[in-house]
Amino acid sequence: MTVTSNPAGAAASARATGIRPRKLRRTAELAGAVILAGHGLIHLIGVALLWRLAETAELGYADARPAPGSDGALAVGGVWLLATALFLTAAVLLLGHSARWRGFAGVAVLASIPVLLPMAAATGAGLVVDLAVATAVLLTWRVARSAPAAGTPAHSVPGEARRVRASWLGLATQPAPTDVFTAELVAALPEPARRWLTHAIPVGTPLWNTAQVTMHGEIKLGNWRRFTARQVVTPGAGYIWAATAWLAGLPVRGFDRYSSGSGEMRWRMLGLIPVVTVTGADVTQSAAGRLVSEIVLAPTGFRTAIWTPGRSADHVVGTWQLGGYEESVELEIGSAGEMRSALISRWGNPGGEPFGRYPFGCTVHREQAFGGVTMPATVSAGWWWGTPRYDEGEFFRASITAVALS
Repeated sequence: MTVTSNPAGAAASARATGIRPRKLRRTAELAGAVILAGHGLIHLIGVALLWRLAETAELGYADARPAPGSDGALAVGGVWLLATALFLTAAVLLLGHSARWRGFAGVAVLASIPVLLPMAAATGAGLVVDLAVATAVLLTWRVARSAPAAGTPAHSVPGEARRVRASWLGLATQPAPTDVFTAELVAALPEPARRWLTHAIPVGTPLWNTAQVTMHGEIKLGNWRRFTARQVVTPGAGYIWAATAWLAGLPVRGFDRYSSGSGEMRWRMLGLIPVVTVTGADVTQSAAGRLVSEIVLAPTGFRTAIWTPGRSADHVVGTWQLGGYEESVELEIGSAGEMRSALISRWGNPGGEPFGRYPFGCTVHREQAFGGVTMPATVSAGWWWGTPRYDEGEFFRASITAVALS
């Protein structure tokens, strides 16, 4: 899991070698979407013929099967129309970089072939396209199945974060750790910190600088929406959370980040339609606050903070200097050293409130060992944590499925 490459060199190399493959992939996606949409629209000819709406120069009512205007033709015309809708949906999803295009395209082919076969003499080209689409669906599915699992040590950048590829690689390719964890390293820390760290990190574990986390769960966007995400977090330096959520059945893709001293939120529906694009001092300060809470996902980075006693024997406070901001997180530690919660006074405007500092926290519901290091596996988070307003402020529930430390 160790990485020894220079961060700046790795980022520059990735930019130099990654431009052409990305352009080729995007060109292929665009060409595929055009083929899917064009093939879908051609199915409207079948609808027009079978429903006796119109003829074309190449195809007339005499070529259609069943007989146009009959009850059977009305039903089969409906299937032609369904195929159109499915092919167009697959095209939109492909443009939005959503893997769900394969499912819609596969169902579209299954709907298309039975209605094309009775008219094979006139629709042979359409059958060839159906077979080509089916082949593409199977091939891309096999490639996706054989790709390295998310959360592996390979520094692959998720598609949602391609605009900040260099920042992702810069965070992910930190210098390899030279120190390992020992009890002596935490002997001078407040007792709750010692209890947590000796519970979480076995003696002899390299003090990894970075965690790459794979998760899924629900996020509240009006209603609760499912999401999948990957995150890279380097305590004291930055994080990028890249995700896809589903709104009205359509993918919303993008990222939240704090890196190189600035924050940003950028989200697009179908990868095309802007939903959220936010930068500036307020989002930077809010993102810096979030970064300090991410220490729970990368406990081996504990040395980047100054640790002081918290409000009770089960609390400890970690403080970081991030750009021009001083940000702190108060951790609640259980009797066995387990992480229970994290609370920050975070800059933001929850629910349309004026910008200011408001309680923001997360609750750890379950822990698990990843790469030998014990950390949260199921969490929930939101504004107004620890107050009667938390029910309205909670917006995040996640299960962590993989963590790669480097």
